[in-house]
Amino acid sequence: VVLINIPFLYIGYRINGKVFTISTLFSIVWMAIFSSFAHEFTPITTNPFLGAIFGGIILGIGVGLIIRNGGCLDGSEIVAIIFDKRTTFSVGEIVMAMNLVILGAAGFVYSWDSAMYSLVAYFIAYKMIDITITGLEE
Repeated sequence: VVLINIPFLYIGYRINGKVFTISTLFSIVWMAIFSSFAHEFTPITTNPFLGAIFGGIILGIGVGLIIRNGGCLDGSEIVAIIFDKRTTFSVGEIVMAMNLVILGAAGFVYSWDSAMYSLVAYFIAYKMIDITITGLEE
């Protein structure tokens, strides 16, 4: 995970600066560490729809908090933050568009059920990212 994001970290450093890059690297390293242990936890639910809904909520709030505090969690968010400054689209909308392409391709490789549950999770996450970044007042 860390190695794949190195080119994006460089781009983030060039455009957003040193503090952004250090915050992002910190987030990416911790995400990699926790991801390596995540498979050892007992699932809270075996229902994929509930997992998609609550996973999307937790993911969106977590990513939104990281972005709101000056970092991000992966390369797609670095690209989204850059495009957010140059377009009318929000960070969440840009991340959702990229994930739509990725998960659409994954539907051909894995299963369409898994891809559709993932799209539900990322749709909810995109909304939660935007709510967390801009606040409920928006």
